Amino acid sequence: MQNSAPSSGLLAAARIYHCILFLLVLLPASGWAQLDLQKVQREQLPNGLTLLLLEEHSFPSVSVQMLYRVGGRNEPAGQSGIAHFLEHMAFRASENFPDTEVVSRIYAAGGEWHGYTWIDQTTYFATVPSDQLDLLLRIEADRMQRLLLEPRWIEPEKGAVLAEMHGYENDPAAVLHDAVVFAAFQAHPYRNNVIGWETDILALQHQDVLAFYQQHYMPANAVLAVVGDFDAEKLHLKVAQLFGEFPAKAASPLPHTLEPPQLGQRHIEMLGAGDSSYFEIAYPAPAANDPDFAAMLVIQQWLSGGSGVNFMQEYGTTNAEPGTALYAKLDGLSTWFPPSAQRYLFSLRGTVPADLPIRQTQQQTEQLIEAALQQLRDGQISEADLQHSKQRVLEELVYDLGTHEETAHQLAFYDGLNALDEWLALPRQVTQVSNADLVELANRYLQPWQQTAGWFHAGAKPSVAAPRQHAAQLQAEAQQDSQPAHAPRSAVVPAPQLLQLEQGLPLLVQENPAAAAAFVSLVIAGNQWQGSTNLQSNDPLWGVSSLSSHCLPDQLEECVDLLLAETDKLVPEPQSARQSSDPATRLHGLFEAMLGLEVNTAKGPEIRLAVLTGKLQQQESAAAKLLLKHLPGSRQVTQQPVQKPQGDVSLDWPYELSQAQLGYVVNAPSPTDENYIAWRALQYILAHDYEGRLGKQAISNSGLAYFIDSQYHSDGQGAWVSLSAGVDPGKLAALELMFREQISGLALHPPTEAEVAEAKQHLIGRLASARQSNVELAAGVAEQWLWYGQLLSKEAQIASINRLDRQQVVAAIPGFSEGAYAIIRPGKASGNVTD
Repeated sequence: MQNSAPSSGLLAAARIYHCILFLLVLLPASGWAQLDLQKVQREQLPNGLTLLLLEEHSFPSVSVQMLYRVGGRNEPAGQSGIAHFLEHMAFRASENFPDTEVVSRIYAAGGEWHGYTWIDQTTYFATVPSDQLDLLLRIEADRMQRLLLEPRWIEPEKGAVLAEMHGYENDPAAVLHDAVVFAAFQAHPYRNNVIGWETDILALQHQDVLAFYQQHYMPANAVLAVVGDFDAEKLHLKVAQLFGEFPAKAASPLPHTLEPPQLGQRHIEMLGAGDSSYFEIAYPAPAANDPDFAAMLVIQQWLSGGSGVNFMQEYGTTNAEPGTALYAKLDGLSTWFPPSAQRYLFSLRGTVPADLPIRQTQQQTEQLIEAALQQLRDGQISEADLQHSKQRVLEELVYDLGTHEETAHQLAFYDGLNALDEWLALPRQVTQVSNADLVELANRYLQPWQQTAGWFHAGAKPSVAAPRQHAAQLQAEAQQDSQPAHAPRSAVVPAPQLLQLEQGLPLLVQENPAAAAAFVSLVIAGNQWQGSTNLQSNDPLWGVSSLSSHCLPDQLEECVDLLLAETDKLVPEPQSARQSSDPATRLHGLFEAMLGLEVNTAKGPEIRLAVLTGKLQQQESAAAKLLLKHLPGSRQVTQQPVQKPQGDVSLDWPYELSQAQLGYVVNAPSPTDENYIAWRALQYILAHDYEGRLGKQAISNSGLAYFIDSQYHSDGQGAWVSLSAGVDPGKLAALELMFREQISGLALHPPTEAEVAEAKQHLIGRLASARQSNVELAAGVAEQWLWYGQLLSKEAQIASINRLDRQQVVAAIPGFSEGAYAIIRPGKASGNVTD
């Protein structure tokens, strides 16, 4: 890749900005985060590019976030969804990274990548091993002004975008939400769904996408944040070299149309199929750079609970937690308060059983919410409740920053909202919130006449009319630059430790040098448990559940006590609850049935191990003693053997189905089997998210799907592989044919040496980049213990991968191809209108 050398004037100007630092106000008792945000360096190149750097050597990886200040707010009339459509196109190809190399090169390096479009921004972010930082910078430089937006790719990308859109339409709550937002805004472009209207997407032309790209993707609209294991001095020079050549242009302005005051309640009612009704009550809310933002976070926490301000983690949605004003008063209650550049929304959402009287339930729900808001407006919040709510908000701000990737995201995200100073000052601002602030804010924003109330009533749906290069060459190109942008400091993550408790229960301890919080997890046999509070069980890997919670380090013993108490309350999930109303979840259930796997029928939870991760500060010994005191000994749990699927299975969906589901499942060797790595390589070669043989054909080349979910499931004794995708019903037959052709084609066209080399490099790279957060680290050590019965060193894992050769991968093809297909398609009673 050739780059113009930066002028001496550009470098001199860059050095002037080099010394700008952001100062962080620390919490009285504990810091905002283990990552030292006082060391963040911010500069602005003469052409307008904003650069944020945080050199941090806890992990041998680096995260890059490139944000453009352009989103749904910037879209012309009749072109809704064009910002998101361009984001899709930006993962295809560029001048120096053709043929989807903007993503395949990251996969091959063992990295992961993401992107999303929202109302104010489009953002691209990736994490790779430290020695691959140059690759990410070159990709982002190309993405800024050297994308290849070929006319022939427009139609396939429309198919992928519409597949994503129709996946959301399977969720009645998402459909209702779009309608509520559209009604809440009458003038501001925030009213439009970011993914766009289907007719606008269908009408998009190549010249529309090209013009939008040329108008908005420029240095003055961009924020580049880099966090992790690199040398900041060298990186400054590299960024100036790669991005300094792009000309300066005026940044895209914020919308000048402001939303007028709402002077009366707005009400929406929708009808649709399903077994639950939904509601969403929305009010105007302050922007992220508004002085009222901190007080609104405290209000959210008091009403129902909050989850910090990391949009990437929670997308603004938080389930109700015990001790809040509305907890347990409304089914499935959650709140939604996303940060924004201009005034946006705060909303409360929930569910109602479809068999309850509609009008009576609607009135009772809205009265409950109004009564809580009246307490706020009248100042009836006790000082103790206020202080507790503020403390919970401060804790969640700590949990926002668990990894390099999350920190890079937050830096770019808030700078993109012109609210970076406000974000850094949030701890101080939250501590200063008073009861008078809550009263004043509630009276300005949360009045009955400012409410937009939406209801989705389950029942009969009304009738409507439906309108690649060789791996060696890739490695050589990655090493072209004689001036690396970083100097990794040989970051070494502390090895996990095994503390065997007296009763025999293993306690795995993994210190996280970048974390500010601790995390404790009890791993429980079986994956069908139901909890009594918001500490719901989840599945870190197949065959088990975990009951987990994060906390500040000095709260660790209290956290363990809470989890132990909650373990006693776990009950087997009722059979009826397993008939999910989500088609993708039901597809997973079909897989397990095809493999002969029994659901959990245990009478009580059996704890298999405990895991501690995070900032522990010698607290693990106290927690170990507490676990030792209460936990029974571990027993060997035998999982139902994984059987070979006997044939294809299909399910006719009884309700409206915007997106059908297609999957492939096959029993696989366990992780201790000598063929395990060969199967993992074969899985990668065939499909991984948006790439692989199947991914490229189904997404980039034909637009039949949005992404391919590829999973390797194991409990350490048995294992199985699944591939699945959502697909528009009218394209189901074409995608099924493509699945069958690609899987059977493995025998006709076996993987090449280059494909195997790339798969091995990916698996090795993931050892450095895949796990950073406390949750990820806990799942990783639990997986090692349950899969192998021991904790493996990174060196041992790399050696196992390096022993793989092409012959082993080819030998795995017959077994990999002996699986079966599962399909969820629209049934005759679903009410779908065929094209």
